[in-house]
Amino acid sequence: MLSGVGPKDHLNNLGIPVIQDLPVGQNLQEHYGTVALEFIVNQTGPSLNKQTISNIHLFEEWFKYGRGPLTVPMGADGLGYIRSPSGKEIELIFVPLSEKPNAFLMATLLLQPDARGSVTLKNNNSLHPPIMSYGYYDSNTDLEDNVYALKYAVKLVEETQAFKDLAAKLNPEPYPNCSHVVFRSDDYWVCLSKHLTNTYHHQCSTCRMGDVVNNKLQVIGIQGLRVVDSSVLPHIPSAHLYAPTLMVGEKAADMIRSYWSKSQ
Repeated sequence: MLSGVGPKDHLNNLGIPVIQDLPVGQNLQEHYGTVALEFIVNQTGPSLNKQTISNIHLFEEWFKYGRGPLTVPMGADGLGYIRSPSGKEIELIFVPLSEKPNAFLMATLLLQPDARGSVTLKNNNSLHPPIMSYGYYDSNTDLEDNVYALKYAVKLVEETQAFKDLAAKLNPEPYPNCSHVVFRSDDYWVCLSKHLTNTYHHQCSTCRMGDVVNNKLQVIGIQGLRVVDSSVLPHIPSAHLYAPTLMVGEKAADMIRSYWSKSQ
């Protein structure tokens, strides 16, 4: 957009000469959810905390031998998938991280959110960050799905034998900003969802194929320019974006190599 490729009204308002009028920055999609469910267990040591990650012996175990609690990838020790009553897929993430030595977290991730946002420019200064508006929970379906997932996660922990063996229970202390509603009620889960909304940094679709780029990832109306990242995805995948974005890069490399091979 700073180069003049984007929505003409937005660019004109910022005094940027328009080279090509395209909906760049529109249709922002992202996986989001809640990292807020803390469960207490009857033993110490199941989770990583400040004391654990500053333990020099555990650091040596990881650095020298590739073993120990610090090998847990990004603090996520397990994943599960459920389907909400609306038919949307939701990921549950088991996170052995906590301020307490006898606790762990469960997180929700909406894999097929309805939320749509945008990326716009604050001004025409390239050193200033853009404005990112996500539209989180503008859709009642997203909110209902996340509430369902939070309740499902609590039931999963409190009613399955594996967690019963650890006497795992939801931390009875309500989140302070939601203490005005009944603990564990639907209103409480709604409040928790809105106060502790979490991004998973899976931003995509702001230069979606068909609107901004063609099927060869070439920017429509601009010669010699392609976009090769997650922004070209027409819809957010029901998966973390690392592998899909690698796929986009590999496919683009093949197309570019093929183009220059034929032109010689």
